[in-house]
Amino acid sequence: MPIKISILFDSLEIPFWVNELLKSIKSDARYQICCIAYDAGVKPPSRSAFGYRLLRNVDQRLMKLPGDPFQKVKFESGNIPVIPVDPIRKKFSDYFPEDTINEIKKHQPDLMLRFGFRILRGDILKLAPYGILSLHHGDTAKYRGGPPAFWEVVQKHPNTGVTLQVLTETLDAGVIIDKAFVRTDTTSFIRNQQKLYWAGLELFKKQLRYLASKDAEQYFLDIRQNLIKEDKGKLYHNPGSLKSFLLLISFLSATLLRRLRTSSVKNQWQIIYKKEKDINLNPNLSTFQNLIPPKDRIWADPFSIYKDQTHYVFLEEKFFNQSNAHISVIRINDEGELIDKVPQQVLKTDHHLSYPFVFEKDGTYYMIPESGAHGKVILYESVNFPFEWKQKKVLQDGVMAYDSTLHFHDDGRVYLFCTVQPTPYDSADVHLYIYSSTDWLNEAFVPHPLNPVVQDVSAARPAGKIFKHEGKWIRPVQQCAPVYGYAIRFYEIEELSPSTYKQQLLSTIEPPKGVKATHTFNYDNRLALGDIQVVCY
Repeated sequence: MPIKISILFDSLEIPFWVNELLKSIKSDARYQICCIAYDAGVKPPSRSAFGYRLLRNVDQRLMKLPGDPFQKVKFESGNIPVIPVDPIRKKFSDYFPEDTINEIKKHQPDLMLRFGFRILRGDILKLAPYGILSLHHGDTAKYRGGPPAFWEVVQKHPNTGVTLQVLTETLDAGVIIDKAFVRTDTTSFIRNQQKLYWAGLELFKKQLRYLASKDAEQYFLDIRQNLIKEDKGKLYHNPGSLKSFLLLISFLSATLLRRLRTSSVKNQWQIIYKKEKDINLNPNLSTFQNLIPPKDRIWADPFSIYKDQTHYVFLEEKFFNQSNAHISVIRINDEGELIDKVPQQVLKTDHHLSYPFVFEKDGTYYMIPESGAHGKVILYESVNFPFEWKQKKVLQDGVMAYDSTLHFHDDGRVYLFCTVQPTPYDSADVHLYIYSSTDWLNEAFVPHPLNPVVQDVSAARPAGKIFKHEGKWIRPVQQCAPVYGYAIRFYEIEELSPSTYKQQLLSTIEPPKGVKATHTFNYDNRLALGDIQVVCY
């Protein structure tokens, strides 16, 4: 039997992001939308100050992006019963009248999704056995109230969270099921909010997939066992006019300075390397040697293969005047000295390539370069190492996957780690997906049932090969906040199977003084490799 879902709207003109979720629900036979209830009562007047409305209007005009999640779409109900609701209004809360509750009850919903009304209280919270799922667009441990994704920008918090809850009578204090974190866009309130709403959509989708495999009793048992416990954050409110005018002046000044600075400076990625006897999870990057490219390009994402007493370092090479990067190789001898003066190009396509994940298996050399914008994960095989490569297999098709990293695990399976951009409007740094195979060269990779297994901009995107250290599997991760690729984190893989995944943070490599970011780490046969981003005038 499909899960019967009742959905709560503010009106039958719904936001684009909600419509995208409904399309996903309608296309899946595991779910059935049994009824729609919408707020047909007289709405309370807006409480936003004029200055706040002006600030948002200016921001929206300057920073408008495609894929606006708030664009209104007319809901096409078809044969779905539609129930108008005239809620009983209290100061901040809405109660459903008894006759409306009885009307919804006739359709026997298993679950309700809330996309409207104010704070819901009363018997409506007890109607569906799975409860009412709702998003709070903020990390409830730090930011309760509103406006959504606003005060994180004002306070320049490195990330902005969204919380999925089962509603209770308490404001922003429901049963917390899951959270996601995006990098705070400190340049725009609107853009930061848009990114957060797309991330919230993925939280809903993930939870619905999980629900489809459970009954109500097991579902609530799992929630109780995995309950996220936290102190509640400060309760925020819309800013007044004076505060909004001051923020507007600061916002316009920062926008002007940023645009002037962008026209005069560039950020350049450079390779760093050092001969190390053993893997160090707390390396001092300032002691590494720099491999500095000419000022017209970047070198990033170094991966190494050791062969014939030589380190073949594969890297992303991108010219500033070109839209796509290619893969090049440079050689370093056993003493840590450069053999080549400049890298040599080894793989170029009509789309962007980076993160050249190279490895050897059974005497054959392979490469999986990142090609997320191309929508494919492609495995290449060396035909003349290291200079010639041919396409061997498409590992994933129709997926915007980034920094794909293969891991040959102790259980005999091969796991593919990557971040996935679920839609063109989402971040490529937030959603970690895992796929696995028992015959990686001949069979398809199967998606992990918990995908995305991580939804956190500081703990998701791969930063290099997974390696063993002191008996533990260590996964290098890009900490993509407060800026993209800011730091490298090392996570221990505590659990990895076709049905489970857990990771635990061990250490972090911060960028040294004078460096903006560092986002790749690899170690191969006594050679430690990384990259750093510096300002290039």
